[in-house]
Amino acid sequence: MDEIRNLLPSRRQTLLFSATMNTAIQSVVDTFLRNPKSLRVEPREEFPVEIAEKVYILPQEDKGPFLRELLTKEKWSQVLIFVNSGKRAENVIRKLNNNGIRASALHGEKSQGARTEAMDNFRKGSLRILVATDILARGIDVNGLPCVINYELPRSARDYIHRIGRTGRAGMPGIAISLVSPEEEAHLWLVEKTIKRKLTKTRVTLEK
Repeated sequence: MDEIRNLLPSRRQTLLFSATMNTAIQSVVDTFLRNPKSLRVEPREEFPVEIAEKVYILPQEDKGPFLRELLTKEKWSQVLIFVNSGKRAENVIRKLNNNGIRASALHGEKSQGARTEAMDNFRKGSLRILVATDILARGIDVNGLPCVINYELPRSARDYIHRIGRTGRAGMPGIAISLVSPEEEAHLWLVEKTIKRKLTKTRVTLEK
């Protein structure tokens, strides 16, 4: 960017657009812009009414088997599963693939090429199940996505809205499922407080 700036005339108009404003972006602003005017657009935290939400309370160790049961029983054309780390994403897809359920992972530890390939396959419909971190939670639209599953609740309660907002778009119906361990129930309360409504909960006991 320094090389590009050096090629530009001293008298110029420079515009910078960013979906987020963090320390890295602020550093670019401080370096490349002179007395900039800032315009911020705050997102509306609106809940899509087309989304049906379900919460299943179950032990952490039962999440994997219950997820596989859901994916086998339900006939969703595509499913986006959210986790909180790349390590968890890889663990989930490994167990899915080992049980004959094809899935791919998308997270920040993947190369850009691998991320692009996984996202393209998911958008085209050639990949049914994508397990992702919050790299996908904002701003990416997958047409007609019928189901989002929170394998883990997001660390930020507000991100719950962004995650489930990947389904139920453009007037289409969608379902958002959250798998919650007893240890996560306090965090679920924070989610409910943030979204200003109570979620219907079902306690699950798997046959051993």
